[in-house]
Amino acid sequence: MIQAIDVCVNPFFPEFSGKYARLGYWNFLGGNMLRRAKNGWTVEELLRSMNEAKVEMAGLVAFCAASPSNGADCFIPAEKLKPILDSHPQRFFGLVGVNPLAPIQDDYYAPRYLERAVKEFGFKAAHLALHWFGMQPNDKRLYPIYEKCLELGVPVVMPLGAAPPRSGARNVAEPHLLDPVIGDFLELSIVGQSIGYPWERESVYLARNNANFSVLADSPAPEHWIADFVGFIKQGRFPKHDAGSDQVMWGSGFPFKDPAQSRSQFDAIAFTDVIASQLLRENALRIFKLGIR
Repeated sequence: MIQAIDVCVNPFFPEFSGKYARLGYWNFLGGNMLRRAKNGWTVEELLRSMNEAKVEMAGLVAFCAASPSNGADCFIPAEKLKPILDSHPQRFFGLVGVNPLAPIQDDYYAPRYLERAVKEFGFKAAHLALHWFGMQPNDKRLYPIYEKCLELGVPVVMPLGAAPPRSGARNVAEPHLLDPVIGDFLELSIVGQSIGYPWERESVYLARNNANFSVLADSPAPEHWIADFVGFIKQGRFPKHDAGSDQVMWGSGFPFKDPAQSRSQFDAIAFTDVIASQLLRENALRIFKLGIR
């Protein structure tokens, strides 16, 4: 079985899990998962879940968000996550969440913080949770972050689609809003997270027409992937109709989705071995420059 790369995992570890509660993330988890999230998963427990799902490596997000509706924030500094990454360098890599509204004098001013996280701490990508800042991806205040990613040679990952209920933002991350950014930064690797639900066809459009845009399909779960998205993976781009599978990556969305269950749903789609390898592993290795085979 293909050993997968789970690109974007939420580190609900005991020392961080309470931060997510401020933004109401626990409300997305029901029953035992809700109770479990309040305690958090240890690193060892996450590794066991990864092993069960045949996941070799996972990208942990040093998450950064703020809720304008209630003033609460969720911020995991890169330096706090770094010891976990360092303790399991063959199992974890880091994505650094940045605050696009932090002023230049702040220690976490986004371009400077991003450079420190990449150069000093070894993080592999930037993560922009724009829903939680009420900013559209084409907001010019974000351009210094895109420029820094381009300079550092790292991708930027942005959740696309409907806003979480408590973010206080609506319609700020419809995929089509990313179109001018893709055009302005043709050499920048841009990853749209969550397919863009319920506007998945817009993500398909962007991927069909832009080689520097890829899709992280961590939500909704594979059993809910729409036919247009699956068709793009299998049949691909205009005008050649070569497969679009080199622009899509699978992810579990842990802990909101069980990795083994998501992997089982993915396998049920019955992609060819070549396409499955691209979605589960090869594209992530290439886009995030992970240095493993």
